[in-house]
Amino acid sequence: MLSSGPADISAAPAGPRPDPVRALLRDHHALCAGAVDPLEIAAGLEAHGVTDRTAADCGHRDVFSLAEELHARVERGGPPAVAGHVPPAAGGACPARPGGGGVLGALAGLWLLGYGLFGDALRRGHRLPGAHALAAGAAPTALALACAVAPAAWCAHAFAGYARRRLTGSRSLAEFHGRVRRALLASVTVFLGVLCACVALARSALPAAGAAAPPALAAVALGSLLFLAGLCTAHGTARPARAACLAACAAEAVPLAALLAARLPGCSALDRPVTWLTDAHGPAVVPLVACAVPAFALLVHAVTVLPRAAVHGRGDLPTASAAHPSEEHAP
Repeated sequence: MLSSGPADISAAPAGPRPDPVRALLRDHHALCAGAVDPLEIAAGLEAHGVTDRTAADCGHRDVFSLAEELHARVERGGPPAVAGHVPPAAGGACPARPGGGGVLGALAGLWLLGYGLFGDALRRGHRLPGAHALAAGAAPTALALACAVAPAAWCAHAFAGYARRRLTGSRSLAEFHGRVRRALLASVTVFLGVLCACVALARSALPAAGAAAPPALAAVALGSLLFLAGLCTAHGTARPARAACLAACAAEAVPLAALLAARLPGCSALDRPVTWLTDAHGPAVVPLVACAVPAFALLVHAVTVLPRAAVHGRGDLPTASAAHPSEEHAP
């Protein structure tokens, strides 16, 4: 009689290896089924936190290559029936594409424009200047900002068009990020150059108002802040843009309120910090610092967020504000 030895567990056949692409397709089926081309899938995957490292785990060199396979394998007749699993919607709660920064953002923009035009004149002495003096002082800055509107729109449009074209010309997220980041910096540099030229030409065209006009650097800082805020708002990041404008408004309002409060009995010491600052660095230091610092912070935010593919994808894809907070990109 043959003796039955212990079963050789190591010889048991291993189960089928799970397909990571199939699992990814199941989790993002709505996104893949509704996409017109693989580029929309790549933008949506990036917004969900899928990186080139995740694509490498699926056997692909980058997210674009993974998106091509997902686009080829997806069944567009409806989501697959999986027991106990409800596939998430493409992008979850998709924020609306903003046409502006809302009421608060509009009020902040009006304050910045008003202070940039008349704030320097209102800070002079205790007597408010006449209407003619206010108009003469505001004319160069108003003319410069008006002349810079069309170049600002052209720079923003050129940047958005280049980024959308790079979606088809880039083969990896790292390449796309690098190209779009350089295009963003180039657009900001071109606008700054045009804005400086507009300020110089406006001040030379209105020499009679030059003495009462706010200094040129303050006007450049104001135009830069408004341009970056509009650029970020147009690409779905209105909240940081609104916060930067509100910070600039607060930085301008506090010194002005201190000067007004110093006129009250017993409160004359409130204007000493503002007076010392303006006497040491000139009256333009308040609007210059108030606009330049938030503009620089907004530029850093734009360089970080706007190169993402999800920002330039289809209009109903999630914007950068809905991207996964732990998202990592290849250097």
